[in-house]
Amino acid sequence: MKDDISKIKDSIIGEIWTEDFHHSLAEYGPEVAKQVIESMSDDEIEIKVNARRFQEDYIADYLRYLWDISKKSYWHHIYISIDERAGLLWNDHMNHFAKMCNNKIPKKVLKKILRFYISFRKKPDDFFENDIDLISCVLKAQIKTFGRWKDVENILEKFDLEDSKQFKKDIKALIKSECQYQFHEL
Repeated sequence: MKDDISKIKDSIIGEIWTEDFHHSLAEYGPEVAKQVIESMSDDEIEIKVNARRFQEDYIADYLRYLWDISKKSYWHHIYISIDERAGLLWNDHMNHFAKMCNNKIPKKVLKKILRFYISFRKKPDDFFENDIDLISCVLKAQIKTFGRWKDVENILEKFDLEDSKQFKKDIKALIKSECQYQFHEL
């Protein structure tokens, strides 16, 4: 069976567009799709979620599909999509941000969100300002709804930042501010 999955993966992984990959994957059904996506390398995921080329809505649809197939793979795709070079994935429905606000996210995703935030704060870029607004909504939900302030503190301490106290103050101010966006799961 493993050889069959490898053959199926090899036949569709080269799809240039994420939309085409998603549709080809879905044709094999949920069980096969789960095995294929759980066998994807970080580089393969990177291409599917960060080579955006005006296909952000299709990538988001693919992510929404993954939620029902494999939560583990879904969160790993989200983790890789939080990219300091490409920015965050924006699309019409922002379902993946609704999931990050309405579910307790894995610690490694929380860590990546904090790393993105810190990187931006150390070197501000107006292009990513809206990304920081999105990040603040996620941090606010994780801290207020899921009681993860201790996780945030622990992660910041492990980053070993010389201005760790300032980042903690900034994040506390962030979570007191009003979230600029309303996310609804589809």
